[in-house]
Amino acid sequence: MSSKIDAFDVLIAFIIFWSAFNLWIIFYSVYDLSNGGIIDTSTILQSMFSAFYGDPFINTVPGGSFFSVHASTIMFMLLPFFAIGHNFMTLYSIQDILVFSSAVPFFLIAKEKLDDEWSAFFISVAYIISPLIQISVVEVLTLFLPFIIFSYYFYVKHMHWAFIITLILSMSTMEFNPIITATLGFYFVSSFLWNKWHKVSSPKISSKLKNVLRELKSGLFAMKINQLNLGVIVLITSIAFLYLDDRMILYFSNGTHLITSNLATSNISSLSSIISTFKIGLTSKIDSLLSMNEPFLFLSLLDPFALLELPWFFAYSITDFGGYWQPGIYYMSAYVYPFAAISAVFGLHRIYRLLEGSKNKIKVIRHIAFLILIVGITFAISDTFIPMSQSNIGANASNGYAVQELSSLIPVNASVYTGVNELPIVSSQAYNTWFYGPDRQYVIFKTMSPPDLTGYGPVGVYGEYALYERNYSGNIKIFKPYLHGSSSFPLGSSFSYHPLTGYVLPKGNYDVNLNINYFGEDVIDFGSGGKSTLLLNDTYALVYPFKTNQSGNIIAVTANDFMWYGYYDISEMITTSLNITSSSIIEAYTYATYQDQYSYGYFPTFANLKANQTYYLWLWSSGDPGGLYFKGSYGSSNVSYIAKIYNNSGTSPYGYQFNRIYGIKDSKFMPSFSLIFSSRYIHCPSNISISVGSYNKSQKIDGEIKLHYSTSSPYFYINSTKLNGSLTISYTLTSDTGSPIIPYVYAYPYAMLAIPFGFGFVSYFISGSFRRMKKRKGMLSYLPLFVSLALFYVLFSLNYFDVVHISMNIFTITGIASAISFFYYILNKFGNNK
Repeated sequence: MSSKIDAFDVLIAFIIFWSAFNLWIIFYSVYDLSNGGIIDTSTILQSMFSAFYGDPFINTVPGGSFFSVHASTIMFMLLPFFAIGHNFMTLYSIQDILVFSSAVPFFLIAKEKLDDEWSAFFISVAYIISPLIQISVVEVLTLFLPFIIFSYYFYVKHMHWAFIITLILSMSTMEFNPIITATLGFYFVSSFLWNKWHKVSSPKISSKLKNVLRELKSGLFAMKINQLNLGVIVLITSIAFLYLDDRMILYFSNGTHLITSNLATSNISSLSSIISTFKIGLTSKIDSLLSMNEPFLFLSLLDPFALLELPWFFAYSITDFGGYWQPGIYYMSAYVYPFAAISAVFGLHRIYRLLEGSKNKIKVIRHIAFLILIVGITFAISDTFIPMSQSNIGANASNGYAVQELSSLIPVNASVYTGVNELPIVSSQAYNTWFYGPDRQYVIFKTMSPPDLTGYGPVGVYGEYALYERNYSGNIKIFKPYLHGSSSFPLGSSFSYHPLTGYVLPKGNYDVNLNINYFGEDVIDFGSGGKSTLLLNDTYALVYPFKTNQSGNIIAVTANDFMWYGYYDISEMITTSLNITSSSIIEAYTYATYQDQYSYGYFPTFANLKANQTYYLWLWSSGDPGGLYFKGSYGSSNVSYIAKIYNNSGTSPYGYQFNRIYGIKDSKFMPSFSLIFSSRYIHCPSNISISVGSYNKSQKIDGEIKLHYSTSSPYFYINSTKLNGSLTISYTLTSDTGSPIIPYVYAYPYAMLAIPFGFGFVSYFISGSFRRMKKRKGMLSYLPLFVSLALFYVLFSLNYFDVVHISMNIFTITGIASAISFFYYILNKFGNNK
């Protein structure tokens, strides 16, 4: 690893790739409309979107202001960055960038503790690829993870103002968080006192206590920031924050929502209730806590910093809501995982110190870190890549695009009803979007499952979706329907095919394309009606030469034979001559059965026969005692053979291993058997009736037909009394201008996968180049960020309080400026500390 490749630059490249890759998965999962589990994403989206239109962060699930339930003031601080796109992808991008960028301070902490950048790289990559980090749903409490990692890094580097700011940001994500940060403050104070206690070499407790009290007094009131007074500051700030969170929730909920009620199903006022709930699923609760340390080989348990995992453990232990402790859900991801990761680095550092003086200490640490990476890769393959390979990503992205196009016709503050899977897309256009409740002004729905549309008129149709508006009677603004489907009907069935029954589609200029595929089986019988019987034991085979006037593939041979008694292998073979060679055998088949199972032989096959060519059908048995009865007829004009295939010393015919025929003689017996051909064009056509719009037509079918209709009514029907073959009907319904145009990004998801790889590759070189540039220090490093943020919030306040109406375009511009200046500041900061 002592190459010119810089581990920090490789990590930056990987972070950017991994962020883009996860956004790629999320983008297509949302547009596939298979995302019913991300209601929380829509809640955050609606809350932040509504703020730009004077509403106090309102949402439809659970309803009202977000702050009436949760004190997540971080949403206010994320507004400049959300303004860049004000849609669900912007939210996911913010979350991914913050969460995965925490690998940078994590790397720097590990590099300092382990004294090896590649060990730090291995454990940092393992940290961010773990499926225990939950980013499939946008949830503000998830942001506790990156902020607490950044905060602790600033603490280690004695960057106290940065530490306080990021710690406050971590507290601002959810009302429970001040309890965790208060525990962190208590940890700082305890560590300070512990170190001072052990600093005194005297074994006397009085001497140690005296020293602790002296250090406590001097450290607490010292002008210089130290671990003690910083811990006290954190404790006080956390308690104040918790109080303000409580006041905030009470204010926005008009006193109806208590902060303690957010810890679901727990009654913290009753000791007996706490004890009773604590026992529920206790093993599962403990296992979940341990599972968060598993990716780091439980090294985290070597350091007392792991005790910071306990606040959330105690919190969820007094509830019976499994989501609080289930790995992979954002609670454990945010409140336990970051402390498991940091304490694992400290645990590895303890091993490093034990190896002090050893020439191989770096090598040992690097091997352990690499093992952690291998474990992380294994988890990622199992929980991320294998499920991804088994799902058809982007298969229905065109439906999501259709929903997006229809949503663009809706005013931003209009009330909308849609499905739960469509919620994040529609909410990106109209924040007052519901998936339940009373009638709304607009309805976006899948045409196959419409809601009650009484009093609504069609505004647009795109793909499989439609948009209706209450009391609308104007022209349809988008008309790009695209429906397709198919169904099959078996031989002998009668049917009435009405594929669009239950659909709601407005009148318009439609094209209906039908592809009707009729196929079946041609059966050619030989020797039917014969009442004679021929018995052959397993020494002999019946050989019958035959011709057919039809070419094609036979899918089966049926022989009217039955067994004597006992267990048998029944065999069949078709050859081109009586001389059996590998080239003369067209096909052969054997099945094993008992005497009482079948009264005839059925041999599936795939032989291709030519018309008017002589073939030989071989039928025989082997077993104990062996023997077949053949039904058929004798006649002087019949030609068949009885071949001796086994004489107790030759090769058994079992498995068609014919080495020789021991004798063959003529026979006048014609067996009863049938050849079953697979045929697309069969000799028994059927009649169907087709009704499309005002067209009604009877159609005789004997193969494949394609029909096209232009109609103002899209509904069509196909009926048949009885089919003489099997029938498959497929249809496509579009506008008369053709199917809707789907942009490349939606139609070819795997081609878009090149983007994450490209971002990662380019960022490797940009990272190295930027770090070699001269950095700006002092005011010039943060002045652009301060100005752009100040401008944004001034404009936002003027707009929110309805002093001046500010266009969303202005917010977008100031948001972009804030994002650029923020990244510039961060790169300066971390570039200098690398």
